[in-house]
Amino acid sequence: MKEIPPIYTTQNCRFAYQLNWSLTIFWKGAMVAPDIWLDSVKKATEKDEVRILEHHPRADRLSQFLLSTKPNLAPPKITRSLKGRLQYEIRDLNPKALRRTYAIQSVGAINTGAVDQYIASQTDRHPVSDPRVQSRLAQVRIDQPEVDLSSRRRSSYAEYLYNLHLVFVRTGRHRISSLRRIEGIRRILLAVARKKGHLIRSAGILPDHIHLAMGASLLEAPAGIACAYLNNLSYFEGMQPVYEFGGYLGTFGSYDRDAIRRVIRTAEHLGHPADRQVAATKM
Repeated sequence: MKEIPPIYTTQNCRFAYQLNWSLTIFWKGAMVAPDIWLDSVKKATEKDEVRILEHHPRADRLSQFLLSTKPNLAPPKITRSLKGRLQYEIRDLNPKALRRTYAIQSVGAINTGAVDQYIASQTDRHPVSDPRVQSRLAQVRIDQPEVDLSSRRRSSYAEYLYNLHLVFVRTGRHRISSLRRIEGIRRILLAVARKKGHLIRSAGILPDHIHLAMGASLLEAPAGIACAYLNNLSYFEGMQPVYEFGGYLGTFGSYDRDAIRRVIRTAEHLGHPADRQVAATKM
């Protein structure tokens, strides 16, 4: 069977985004002082579209970073950029300074609970005139609280938490009038998630836009994930670009950015190594 070319690609889509990560890397031996390498690594990683917002060293031989990134970067690529640039900067002092393992967690302006509440409110925030349709829209919404987006998952070298809030808007804000089509959109979202190994926690499916909160696969970039859903939605509706070439991509996690900052900074002042480890684990 001939493969159907994608309508939406990472080249023709333009996304609004807010993508933040807490990244922990582990040193093999004594940590090289950040004063030696941090400024240079910040400049170097920005060439890779990775921005270091904060760095905090630990006495237990680990470094924690708060990062912002562009939509085309998957977590392993983000990590390779930072670790590779760092190792290059200190190559003369310690040619094999870093362990292969790392921990990365998505964070956002709000946490998982707030994202759930926001998506659940969409039907009331965007009412339709027909009360029967309004009632059905509330029933079609995906709500799967049993899907745990707070537990870290593991790969060969990474412990990770990778959650995304996606928003897709129909072209020209054209509103769907058919409940059958809206129910079909629900089926498509769930089918794509099963195929890709994603964890859909909630989705608000409105006549002219969609909100989706999900746990993503480690190797996928946010833009690629969004394009996969957009293409499948468009194939469902006759292979037409019924959604805008873009949307919104946002990370979120168990903690918001301010909470992450507080945990990191508090851990710096804890006196006992066990206390520091507890603070790091809560990240």
